[in-house]
Amino acid sequence: MKKRRSLIISLLLVAALTLGVGYAALTDDLFVTGTAGVASDDAKDAFAADVYFTKAVISADKGKAVIGNDKNGEASDLVTITVEDGVLAGKGDSVICSLEISNVGDLAANVTLDSCAPSNTEYFSVTTNWGSNTTQTLAAGGTLDIVVTITVLKTPTSDVTTTFDLGFTATAVEGTNP
Repeated sequence: MKKRRSLIISLLLVAALTLGVGYAALTDDLFVTGTAGVASDDAKDAFAADVYFTKAVISADKGKAVIGNDKNGEASDLVTITVEDGVLAGKGDSVICSLEISNVGDLAANVTLDSCAPSNTEYFSVTTNWGSNTTQTLAAGGTLDIVVTITVLKTPTSDVTTTFDLGFTATAVEGTNP
């Protein structure tokens, strides 16, 4: 009987050891560690790439409106409007250009008209449809339409030209992620 008891105890000990070794062989610990960050310059570059001109259309047969890269090389951030010779002949003649700004990012933007002035204010005016409200909100994934009108103020007696610049600044509205 003592042998039998010893045999049973021995078998139980072997079984317990086998279970312990088997359990240890079937476990594993996994860990994940790391760091992450966003550099403000990278975020600014990403935002700059999200807001740009997507449409520039001038009145039929009156010239060209071409979207291109700005002086910093940012794609679609510059519209060049060229009015054909002979289109503007005298007082009241005008050319209309329709522009569209798109925001493909995940932040809304406040778009501000900074400047809108021709170099020759005696003979030309350059206006937009934004009127006195010079800041518009551009929703994430949305578009804004701008109408630019170039008008002759008085009939010249000799050749006159003008250059003009319309400057817009798009500023991210923080906390507007959908």
